[in-house]
Amino acid sequence: MDLSSVHLGKVFGQLTKRYIGVVTGQLTDLDIERYFYVIHLIATSEQRLTQKELTCLLHVDKASMVRISDYLEQHGYLERMVNPHDRREQFLVLTAKGEAVKQTIADAFARTDEIMLAPLKACERDMFIEQLLKVMHHADLLNVDNVHLEFTKEKSTQRPTKNT
Repeated sequence: MDLSSVHLGKVFGQLTKRYIGVVTGQLTDLDIERYFYVIHLIATSEQRLTQKELTCLLHVDKASMVRISDYLEQHGYLERMVNPHDRREQFLVLTAKGEAVKQTIADAFARTDEIMLAPLKACERDMFIEQLLKVMHHADLLNVDNVHLEFTKEKSTQRPTKNT
């Protein structure tokens, strides 16, 4: 295979869609179909996170963060709490429903990592992750977070045949 013809964007895009598909496939019992990682970030943070902080962590714009927060709040997974020290800020806090699913979501991410990295030996996994983090760090220096990607669950995985 001529690796010079492989474009990282295509590989990362396809890998991301497949990764999200594997995660989503494990969480079909939940009444949401996206933004699992937001719940995971809130659940694993050592401090309360504001919408602004999550915007930075997720590399999304403010309007997208509001939509994400609205979606998860409408489904009962999180609530907004005004920061008592700065009333302009809102913390995003998991509700009891969010707390109840945080381990399920964490387990889905861990299983997905295992599934996706299965072709690699343990030492190759470490090296692969290390190299990806180097590329990510370099990409952070480029300051180009101006693209919005939205992945949604497909309603059907069946493709129409010529007869339908």
